[in-house]
Amino acid sequence: MHRTKDGSVGLFSPEADDIYHARSGALTEARQKFAAHVVPADNLKLLDICYGIGYNTKAFLERTSGCKNIHIDAIDTDKNLAQLSPFFAADKMVNMILYHLLQPGRDTAPLLKDYAPFLDKYMVNLCLNAFLHNIYYRHISKSYKNAMKRLKNNNITMSLYVDDARKAVQTLDGPYDYVFLDAFTPSKCPCLWSLDFFRLLYDRMADNGMLLTYSVAAPVRNSLLHAGFYVGKTGVNGKSGTIAAKNPGLIKMPLSEYDLGLLKTRAGVMYRDENLTLQNEAIIAAHETERENSDLMSTSRYIKTSRGSRL
Repeated sequence: MHRTKDGSVGLFSPEADDIYHARSGALTEARQKFAAHVVPADNLKLLDICYGIGYNTKAFLERTSGCKNIHIDAIDTDKNLAQLSPFFAADKMVNMILYHLLQPGRDTAPLLKDYAPFLDKYMVNLCLNAFLHNIYYRHISKSYKNAMKRLKNNNITMSLYVDDARKAVQTLDGPYDYVFLDAFTPSKCPCLWSLDFFRLLYDRMADNGMLLTYSVAAPVRNSLLHAGFYVGKTGVNGKSGTIAAKNPGLIKMPLSEYDLGLLKTRAGVMYRDENLTLQNEAIIAAHETERENSDLMSTSRYIKTSRGSRL
């Protein structure tokens, strides 16, 4: 666990040897790289891949506050994180308290129970994700029940799937208006960045749907293009993330000629997982072999020869 620069709490995964959130700000990242691109409306459906402790979903609910008929399908392999998610609010004070409470070696269950009413007060005031509160909350807080009533009136629903996202998505129909893809970095978790997984997501996207991710990696953008998406950039100067859509009109900042050229070098060699069952190690090994045997221009040479055209 670590505190990010905006005061929100971030986590580290020893298994993946990677952080869950940007050190610049977990909540800020959720708002800027994901929720900021959502157009508030009724009848929206979100697919949140790698839900974690729910910052992206909470930012989505914040963005769509007041909208009706919202449904969220969330996927993660770690059930414990999903159960903790209600206690990580979109509020700096709450996150500061959690940072000090949930330190390694502490028995967290009694602490969560004792502080639940206090934390719930902030959750309800912010009108965010009260429906996510788990069994620690259900018989403790009256305000939780009031928040549940408000969310029920707006018909906001959520389903959590604790499973490999590749397997879970195959059981879901969509169509999704938004897909948030917040998996660990492609070089460590390529199974959720492969051409084959993006084709699966494409089939479950609405005609005017958007896929949003923080990744700007060349294999990711190249795979999205080959899966049938129109692809663009997000953030200041397009350095903060990637957007993909079936409708080209939704791409406000298209990839530049330099970006597209980079995808045709060895940097753009895609991750492949034809049957959506391979382990990450196998995908990485095959990817490295394909890059080594490729006749494509080296990335370093392309950068040197195209330096003047880079935007």
